[in-house]
Amino acid sequence: MSLPLENLPLLTASINQCFRQTIGQWTPPPVEIDLEVTLADIVQDGGKPLFRALLQLEPYGMGNPAPQLLIRNCSLEQRRGGGTQARGNHKVRYKKTRFMLRDDSTSSLFPGVWWGHDASELPDGQCDVVVELEYGQLYKQSEYHLRLTAVRPASVEPSLTDSSSVEPWLLDWRQQIAAPLSSNPILRLEQCPNDWDELDLWAQQANAQQEKLALAYPASVLPETALKWRQLAGLAKYLARTQNRVTVHAVQKLLGLGGRSLSLGFAALQSVGFTIRLKADAVVVENQPSLLTDSEVIAANQSIQQFLDAVAEEQFQHEYFQRAPVSQLQQTLEQRLLG
Repeated sequence: MSLPLENLPLLTASINQCFRQTIGQWTPPPVEIDLEVTLADIVQDGGKPLFRALLQLEPYGMGNPAPQLLIRNCSLEQRRGGGTQARGNHKVRYKKTRFMLRDDSTSSLFPGVWWGHDASELPDGQCDVVVELEYGQLYKQSEYHLRLTAVRPASVEPSLTDSSSVEPWLLDWRQQIAAPLSSNPILRLEQCPNDWDELDLWAQQANAQQEKLALAYPASVLPETALKWRQLAGLAKYLARTQNRVTVHAVQKLLGLGGRSLSLGFAALQSVGFTIRLKADAVVVENQPSLLTDSEVIAANQSIQQFLDAVAEEQFQHEYFQRAPVSQLQQTLEQRLLG
């Protein structure tokens, strides 16, 4: 039996997921350090030169995580916990701690953030930290700053502990038959999200309710993209014949389509002769397809292909959300919320 090299990260993630579901909590491995630096190496020109140098290693993601920088014997000062950020018409509260980092290599301080943790969780005195250098809005304007990923008192010699394992707010209940018992309220996501925007909304809701978010959707076998078109066209024929109405949400849930792909699907249906009307979130389908001219056939094929391409993109996202390590998903969500 052989395995393509590009599928190795997915196999590793699946094995780790099964281990967590079977064994439960376990002692995390040592943090892998890419480069040991001092604060003087970072603060030059506000962090811009080092940030640009690290950009040469992009793109980051599965198999190529962001560089982990070790800073020894530093102190975390001016600690501030909590924070809110506007998202549309709502204000969402995020658990985070902002700080200024100092060491003996320079008199300058440098800003940083620790997502998912309170200021009281930071050790007092001198520390060794592992950080990622990022650019984004930390206070009132965008700036270079450090994202804390691991920390220990400077006097401790054993391996650094990954801070995301101390108090993860994103839980991995995927493919579990029964949910683990918990005394704390937990928000359950039981249907695989179609894209990052949808997962963002669930993360925002969990943060607003001060709850953890559990990924509790089962594994699913994704159908061929062409089958999605046949299902959508079949549903349109049924609604046109019976004059029944269904909600947009019901169509999305029935066919497993996201908002963008469904909009393109409606456009494709209209290109073959259906009349689609949306009335108070209800879908009304009128007319049956008729014979098309040659130019109309070409336009219809292009419209259908756009729908199929959107479905294929969503299925790729589904595959990722079903297999990606939950630690990677949490890290990406935190970066998106910060940005």
